[in-house]
Amino acid sequence: MKLIKFIPVIPLCLLIGACNMGYLDIDIGDYDYHLEAWNSQNMLDYQIRLERCFGVPDTIKIKVEDGSTGKLNHLTWYHTTIPEIYSDIKIREKRIRDENKSGFSSYSLKVSYHTKYHYPNHIIEKINGRIRFEYFITLMPLEEGDMDIDIGDYENQLAAWNSQDMRDYQIEVRYSESNYSENYGVVTMSSTVRNGISTSNGSVLYPEIRTSIPAFYAFIKEEEERIRKAHDGKCHCYLYVLYDTEHHYPIQISSGGYNHFGRHDLLEITLMPLPEGGE
Repeated sequence: MKLIKFIPVIPLCLLIGACNMGYLDIDIGDYDYHLEAWNSQNMLDYQIRLERCFGVPDTIKIKVEDGSTGKLNHLTWYHTTIPEIYSDIKIREKRIRDENKSGFSSYSLKVSYHTKYHYPNHIIEKINGRIRFEYFITLMPLEEGDMDIDIGDYENQLAAWNSQDMRDYQIEVRYSESNYSENYGVVTMSSTVRNGISTSNGSVLYPEIRTSIPAFYAFIKEEEERIRKAHDGKCHCYLYVLYDTEHHYPIQISSGGYNHFGRHDLLEITLMPLPEGGE
């Protein structure tokens, strides 16, 4: 009797599985409302941060001015402006509807939107439950074009450094540079200072890397002047400086947004005192 009871279950399970084939789940939210709200803002200057969470995870930053990036993209997995991302949503919707007509695979497309600026901030597409495409999008308006300079208590820190009369030390500098669309990598250099004179000539390729603490103090003022002169009223320009509380040297200098390419520089400095007159 038990065997007879379980026989009908097998074709029933197969039937249930067959019913799930060709499943289509599309939810792009209130697309027309958000697109109209986006367009009504007439936001033409902004930065977008795209995080790709499928395949090889990656993050890209893109600067948009006057509604355009001003150049063609050499990468193909992302679009460069919010209107292009909106257009891509409709293209994806049509494609997965066409692919779903075969009836052998399940597809889903989900889109959510930022409630203040009305841009798509999350897009995820799946096939048979597996992610085929996923973006997280973050937007930062640039229309204010503010300038943020905080070099701390520069004069007092410099005076405290000079009062130590430290003339023998070693410094290691870690320099990283990037722009809105890509990172250029990290460079590390070291320099030994004896009797106040550096044994290193520095680098022609990386003039931001200085070879002594007084030279870095001079660089801070040079960077401040450069940012003030180059500020174009659109991009967010900044300069931040942190100091070591014991030896009073700059341990971190970060700056960015002060030229056409939206450059971002970070200098991290580590100092080690050396015995006077040593080798």
